[in-house]
Amino acid sequence: MATNGSASRPALSLTQRLNENSKKIHKKSNALLLAKVATLFTDRELYGKAIGQFYFVFAELEPALQQATDERIAALRENLQPIWRLPSYETDLAFYLGPDWKQRIPGSTAVQAYVDHLRKISKEQPLLLLAHTFTQHTAGLSGGRIVKRMARKYMHLPEDKGTAIFDFAGGVELKDAYKARLDKVGEGLSEEEVQAVLDEQIVAFELNIEIMKAFKVGLLPQLRAPLRLLPPAALLALGGALVALVAAVAVLRGRGGL
Repeated sequence: MATNGSASRPALSLTQRLNENSKKIHKKSNALLLAKVATLFTDRELYGKAIGQFYFVFAELEPALQQATDERIAALRENLQPIWRLPSYETDLAFYLGPDWKQRIPGSTAVQAYVDHLRKISKEQPLLLLAHTFTQHTAGLSGGRIVKRMARKYMHLPEDKGTAIFDFAGGVELKDAYKARLDKVGEGLSEEEVQAVLDEQIVAFELNIEIMKAFKVGLLPQLRAPLRLLPPAALLALGGALVALVAAVAVLRGRGGL
């Protein structure tokens, strides 16, 4: 007798559902990040101001997670403790922007919108903070090593400076333990509660995207990016192509073609 294949498959865990839920918008977010990150690496101060946008998000999110009375949030604290990012942000921002770094981070309505949203759900629906911790904390655990290597390479950072937000004592083990605890919390949620967390995850990504879009990098850093990031061989080839183009334009002008 044939069995129903879908009925025999185990149900997806909360973190699996979160990963599936965010695939499309995650790609959109990554595309926007990649479009800006090369330019940010051309200038330490610019990079500092960029990461400073998310300092304010973590400055609202992490205390909210610490203070939440909802037992489902409290159950995560032991696993969140090793991956708190707020002190690391403060260390990096002091390195990039100096002791008065808070005054040097440009504000934006997009950042304030995210902060206001976190304040609202902390009071009214604290369970939804699960979506924000998963989105924000696993980002550093997942892609942080790549950004760290790029930052060190292109900004020529000292060995122990400038990448504290991507430094985790444990890496994969921390991520696995955090996800296992979050899945355990998920087992106690109703389907309605799970769906609310999934919907809130999309909101978290949308708020992230608005922050990235609102941060303006300026024309000069965009022009400097290829010079800083392209390998020497590529720069030589580009220079040769420009010389050839200028020569061709001069010839055409000499013949009256331009």
